[in-house]
Amino acid sequence: MKKVLFLLSLSFITLLTSGCATFGKPKEIDPATGRIKTQSIYGQVKPTVLRSDSIHIGTYRDMILVLGGDDFVVQQTINFGFFKEVVTREQLEQKLIRDKKTDIVSDVSGLLSWKKVADNYKPFLVLKPAIRREGRDTFMKFTVYAADTATQVFEAEIEMDFVWKGINDDIVFYPLYNSFIDWVKAQKE
Repeated sequence: MKKVLFLLSLSFITLLTSGCATFGKPKEIDPATGRIKTQSIYGQVKPTVLRSDSIHIGTYRDMILVLGGDDFVVQQTINFGFFKEVVTREQLEQKLIRDKKTDIVSDVSGLLSWKKVADNYKPFLVLKPAIRREGRDTFMKFTVYAADTATQVFEAEIEMDFVWKGINDDIVFYPLYNSFIDWVKAQKE
C-alpha cells in the first residue's frame, strides 16, 4: 500500500512540475537553426553523448530504420527531413517481401539481420530509442547503428528526473533528438 501511495504521489508531483509542457509531440525543425526549438525553465538541457563516430552519412541517406520508441521518434525523424525514407521494422519487412528479398532474413530485429539486409538490399542506419536504469536513476537514450558494418556509431542519453523537473518534450525528448541531429550534421556527405 505504501508503494502505491508513493507512486501516486510521485506521478502527481511529476504532473505538477511538468506544467503544460507537451509529451511525445513531434515538432517541426526550426529552419534558422536546423534543430528543434526547446523551451525549458531549466535553461538549455544537454544530453550526454556517449559515442560519436564519424561516418560518411551520404551512404545512409536513403533509409533509416526506427526501432521502438513510438510514433514520436518516427514522426520526428520524418520532420528532420534528412533521410529519404523513414521506416519501422514492420515497414522494412513489408518492403523486403514486396521486393522479393525474403531469402535475405526472416526478420529485421538485430545486428546480424541488419547487416544481411544492408549487404543485399541497401545500407541504412538504425535509430533505437531505449530506457536504461542504473540504480534509482532512469535514462532515455538513443543508439544509432550502421547496418552495413553492424556497429554502433552514435549513442546519447539524458537523465529522466521524475521528481523535480518532470518528464516532457522540452526537458527529455527534444534535447535528446537534437543531439542526434547535431551528430548527423557533423558527418561528411
